[in-house]
Amino acid sequence: MSGECLDPETLALWVDDELGAAERAAAERHVADCARCQAALAALVRTAPVLDAPRPWWQTLKVAWLAPVAAAAAALAIWVAIPETPPPPPTPQLAETQLENSPAVPVRPPAATPRRDEKPLAKEPDRKREAESPAPVAAPPQPAAVPPPSAAFRAFAPAAADAGARTSLQSNAIAPDIISPDPASRWHLTGNRIEHSTDGGATWQEQPSGVTSALTSGASPSASTCWVVGQDGVVLLTTDGRTWRRVSFPATAALVAVRATDDRTATVTDATGQTYATTDGGVTWNQR
Repeated sequence: MSGECLDPETLALWVDDELGAAERAAAERHVADCARCQAALAALVRTAPVLDAPRPWWQTLKVAWLAPVAAAAAALAIWVAIPETPPPPPTPQLAETQLENSPAVPVRPPAATPRRDEKPLAKEPDRKREAESPAPVAAPPQPAAVPPPSAAFRAFAPAAADAGARTSLQSNAIAPDIISPDPASRWHLTGNRIEHSTDGGATWQEQPSGVTSALTSGASPSASTCWVVGQDGVVLLTTDGRTWRRVSFPATAALVAVRATDDRTATVTDATGQTYATTDGGVTWNQR
C-alpha cells in the first residue's frame, strides 16, 4: 500500500475511522509522500457530512422548560401593560329598567349624631358628684385700664414750689381750677368766661375776658398774676388779679397749655406740640 495510491474505499474507511491500526499507519506513511492521495483525502473530507455532536441531557431539559416559562412571562407583561377598560356606562333606558327590576331594599334612617355643644347624659354616680361639687366662682371683673396722660401734660406738669416762685400747668379738662401759690386765690375757666375766688373756692366772681374764643388752660405764679391761653392764639394776662388784657401772639394756633414763673416769663404750647416762650410779658415770642 505504500507504493500504490490509496483506493477510494480505503480513503472512505480512513475518514470514517474504521481502519485498523496497522492499515491506518501504512496509509499515513503513504499519504505523507503522495500529493495525489493528499488531494483525494482532502476532497473526501470536505464532502463528508458534518454530524452534530450529541447534546448533554441537561441542555435538552433546559430548553424543554424554558419555552413555556418565557411564554407565560410574555403573557403577564402584556396583561400588565394593557390597562383594564372599564365597562361602558349603562344607557338611561337600561338604568331605569334595572331600577324597576331590582328588589326594594328598606332604607334605614341614619343614626342621630350628637351636636358638638351637646354633652352626653351623665350616669347616676356622675350626677351625684355634680350635685355635691360646689358651683364655680366667677372671676372678679378686671378694672378698666386707665389711659396714660397726654404728651403735653407730661411735658408741662407743674414743678415744685421754690422760694417765692412756682411753675404751674392746669388744663380745663384735667384741673378746672388755676390755683396760685396762695390757695385762697384761684381762677376757674368755663368756655370764654373767667371766674375768680379769693376764699379758696367758697365764692366766685366773674371777670370779663374780652374774648369769644374758648379758654383751655392757665398758670398762676403768684396770688395776683395769672396767664390764660385758648383757641385762635388767645393769650390773656392779669397782674392785679382783677382785670385782664390780651397779649399779642404770633400765631392763631389752638393753645392748650401754659407755664409761667412771673408776669414776664411764660411758655405756651399749641395742639401740635409746638412751644413759644416770652421773657418780656408777651411783647416778643421765640419759637422753640
